[in-house]
Amino acid sequence: MSAIQKYILTFDVVQFIFSTLSLILHFHPRSISLNGMNRNITFMGLIFPKLHVRMPMSRYFLLFIISNIFSCFLSSSYSQETQQIAQTQMVFLGIPVGGRYTGMGSAAVGISEGTEAVFFNPAGLAFASNDWEIFVSETNYIADIKQTAVAVAKGINTIGTFAATAVFMDYGEFVRTVRTDNPNQPYLNLGNFSPFSLAIGLAYARRHTDRFYFGGHVKVVHENLGISRLGLDEEGTDISLGYRDVQNKLTVIAFDFGTRYYPGLGDLNISASWQNFSGEKSYAQQSFSLPLFINLGLSMNVLSLLNDQAVIPHRLSFAFDFVSTKDFGNKYHSGVEYCFKNMFSLRCGYKFGYSEESFTAGFGFRLMKKADYAIGMDYSFSEYGIFNDVHRISLLIHK
Repeated sequence: MSAIQKYILTFDVVQFIFSTLSLILHFHPRSISLNGMNRNITFMGLIFPKLHVRMPMSRYFLLFIISNIFSCFLSSSYSQETQQIAQTQMVFLGIPVGGRYTGMGSAAVGISEGTEAVFFNPAGLAFASNDWEIFVSETNYIADIKQTAVAVAKGINTIGTFAATAVFMDYGEFVRTVRTDNPNQPYLNLGNFSPFSLAIGLAYARRHTDRFYFGGHVKVVHENLGISRLGLDEEGTDISLGYRDVQNKLTVIAFDFGTRYYPGLGDLNISASWQNFSGEKSYAQQSFSLPLFINLGLSMNVLSLLNDQAVIPHRLSFAFDFVSTKDFGNKYHSGVEYCFKNMFSLRCGYKFGYSEESFTAGFGFRLMKKADYAIGMDYSFSEYGIFNDVHRISLLIHK
């Protein structure tokens, strides 16, 4: 990672933490003692006591949004000049999960809510019910790869919502071989192996006001790609003089952050999320970073603008995400969802900036209510160009 890249990444993290903390505490003054007198003072007032002026929430959040937009475009503009095409590792972290938002072109940063949102924007986790929510997703990905995701959330009044998450990637079974110099037997069969990837995490989200939400997600990411047999020569290709077996596995820590704000125009929201923050890692003789995503999202139920009782059972939501990635430039996700009485939904979307991914569609049901528990099912279909189409199905159980 170059010095400029490190500076930009550090700027992104510090700017997000500082601006979020400032926004949270700006509207909750704390009582402190100054010159023997108790006074209420805000977070910004503590840092800049002479410059601090209390602003309306709308103006303060506008500064917050501008700073994050500047951060996204600073990172994306630099990444366009120094793209590391396909140079990140543990890329399974960039494969979306669930059957709902993937049916909307993965335009989920602004619209995702509940337990499933932790995989797109942790701030949306704050919308989970105060009781338990359980989310399970299964994906038939390209090349017979299987993805399984699980999340369990619990809301606690006045504190926030907590969740435990897990994503498992099964790459199937492969034949392990090693090259030889024998023309009659050019390789040796060393048996089969099954590589896999796993990410387990803990998340927290909170509704700070009726307009502002924030959340975070810490993940332990592990990848095991089996064992390599290397020769003892300099290049590691000649095993006739002896060999050594090398374990191809690595474990790292990664972080996600997210925010959401409702400015007051219907249910329009402006959201941002930062996914897979982690330091640069070294593996064998090569250093790499995780697939970093910096996302801005907008979503709105356009029917919320109508003051008409007849449209209350209906919801027509549009969502759009701008996604800046470190290794493949900028991408754009768009989607629409129609929902009737929170019982049946139809969805479609389109992903721009991808070589193979494009159109998506899906639907969802709320299947039943029994003993105060509701069960929902969502399905999505995604076009993948020259690859097989991808199908996802997920279940959500909540009280």
